[in-house]
Amino acid sequence: MDRSVKVAVIGAGYLGSPRASTGRSPGRRPREKPPHRRPLMGFLDYPFSKEETGDRRTFPGHEEVLRFLDKFAKEFGLHSLIRFNTEVVRVEQVNGEWAVESKTQGSVSERETFEAVVVCTGRYTQPKFAEIPGIEKWPGFQMHSHNYRVPEPFRDQVVVIIGLGPSGVDISREVAKIAKEVHVVGKQFNGVDLKLENHNNTFYHTSWVEHVQEDGSVTFVDGSSIYADAIIHCTG
Repeated sequence: MDRSVKVAVIGAGYLGSPRASTGRSPGRRPREKPPHRRPLMGFLDYPFSKEETGDRRTFPGHEEVLRFLDKFAKEFGLHSLIRFNTEVVRVEQVNGEWAVESKTQGSVSERETFEAVVVCTGRYTQPKFAEIPGIEKWPGFQMHSHNYRVPEPFRDQVVVIIGLGPSGVDISREVAKIAKEVHVVGKQFNGVDLKLENHNNTFYHTSWVEHVQEDGSVTFVDGSSIYADAIIHCTG
């Protein structure tokens, strides 16, 4: 008979959830596909269905991905194992075991001992911002897609979105519904159409951002410029 082991799984996303499910369902092993495109988003024994929403885009929106993970967690009873809003601040090996120190917002640190630790925090936990000359004096609002949640803060604003990966496409579509203008900056678009029906406020720029200024202007390499309220970095 296999011996039970007390394991700390750090991270409850695409990597952490299937690892935790192996403990809930003895004998189950996560069989993953690289989570980059819809046909590869799910697990071999738990596919990412597109029939539920009818959305056939290659890269599903973040809300749909959240629904998939939530459904997965419910089916395998993972919610009771997850400590939400908890930060792991230190992990160290002590006498052959692992001491894990964690804390929630406004609380003192808590220290626990485990026999094993699995780190499942992904590759993109440290946001990368585009290097833009003059950005330290630019008066507008900046954020990274890593911290984006809802489009409401950008209502009636002129928004520049830097990057045309899955995050850039997803966020530009959401923000365009309520923003005054959305300017998407990408080195190449390869036929990607971000414009929504009844929303003619999305503009493409294959010319990179050359610099920004204190008056709120954003100037591109081709010499064109706009005045923007916010920049969202979708740059990995």
